[in-house]
Amino acid sequence: MKEENMKFWNGVCKTNPAETKTVEYPFKHTAIGAMFQIKHATEQWGIFGDNWGVKDEKFTPIMINTDERGFLVYSAILFYPSEGRECETPIHADITFYNKTKNGFKIENDITKKVATDALTKGLSKLGFNADVFEGLFDDNKYVQQMIKEFGKPEEKPQGNQQVIIEAINKKKTIKELDMVIQKRVEYLWTPEQLKEQNELIEKIRAFITEASHE
Repeated sequence: MKEENMKFWNGVCKTNPAETKTVEYPFKHTAIGAMFQIKHATEQWGIFGDNWGVKDEKFTPIMINTDERGFLVYSAILFYPSEGRECETPIHADITFYNKTKNGFKIENDITKKVATDALTKGLSKLGFNADVFEGLFDDNKYVQQMIKEFGKPEEKPQGNQQVIIEAINKKKTIKELDMVIQKRVEYLWTPEQLKEQNELIEKIRAFITEASHE
């Protein structure tokens, strides 16, 4: 019975490292691309919006001291087929869509897309899709290497060239731009020495940008 219960989960839980990215904010972690999850769900169930998808979507703004912060809460129902019947599970997510800072208000863009995508990703993970990422297994380099062997090592893209990455880091003028370069970096393509070189340069540029912004 246990094996039968885990059959679907075990069929979708492993992740191709080529479909992941390293995210630095708000904490460093490995993330799976939402489109890859949708692709794999489509492989299992068919076209999104037909046999599976979301319904009863609700977007609810919540204001915290309206001059300080605002949240957008998203809720919906994820439906999917299982053993000839339609199943449902609730999905939720929230996002800060404006926040007061010392430089004024920071407004988040594409909030409906971001919060809906986050909820769908979390909902699919509950069914087992890319569970190894959510279980933190990608924090273990041995596991990542195992997945690389299983799925095959991805082709090294232009961003996988050490000098290209260093030049991109050198050109960044703001912390946000710097973080965007870091997020695109696929860490398992680098040697420890290359990563150390990049990280040392990143910290120097980050310190320079921070100091310059206070002048």
